[in-house]
Amino acid sequence: MKKIKILLILLIMIIITGCDVDYKAIVDSNYRVKETVKFIGDNKTIAEKGYNVDLYLTEQIETHENISLFKGYNFIKKIGKTDSFVTIDRQHRNLEDYSRSPVFNQLFESAAVVYDEDTVTFNTTGENYYKNFYNNDDLVDPDFYVDKITIQMRFHNNIIESNADSTDEATNTLTWNVSSSKELKKIYFKIGNDKRYDIILMDYVIENKIKFISILLTLLVVGGVTLKFYENYKKNDSI
Repeated sequence: MKKIKILLILLIMIIITGCDVDYKAIVDSNYRVKETVKFIGDNKTIAEKGYNVDLYLTEQIETHENISLFKGYNFIKKIGKTDSFVTIDRQHRNLEDYSRSPVFNQLFESAAVVYDEDTVTFNTTGENYYKNFYNNDDLVDPDFYVDKITIQMRFHNNIIESNADSTDEATNTLTWNVSSSKELKKIYFKIGNDKRYDIILMDYVIENKIKFISILLTLLVVGGVTLKFYENYKKNDSI
């Protein structure tokens, strides 16, 4: 477990110093989970360390892609004007599989998943490891630290109850803000069998937005050509 912790700490070092970590998961109606983690950092801070932002992130991604723990993850980088980020994501077969995710297990040791006739309950158990992300003597380099970790989970089924810090009913999303305070943060939620079709549709559109944009552009082109042809036809017909 110690080795695994160090590996993820190294991954977070992609963004050098004072980065934010956005941890998101989407739980669909079949309890499959899409896990996405975004590491956001300040370009100025990276440059002050003597690195070219683009080249450095590329080298770090190539290094971590070869680590067996992250073989199932996709890596994406984006260079912005002031901030840049690296995103990793992975699909999990079910909540039990998700609870064994190498990234999830850097925050929490494990989770208990209980299926009843009409509900599913998820509750983290064991040790809390997220404190390893904050600046302390256990880190490989005390100059590296994380400012904050935000955990968001969106559901395709109705939410019955949770211990989240906030709930967005419009997007059916729970949010936990994980800090370096002494308070032990646990993740708990219970969901039902009623589907949120508005959320299912929203995620389908987001997941297939490139396809929708391509179809829309094609329709616009076809519509424009058809209109032009019709205008020419009417003009010739009137002669």
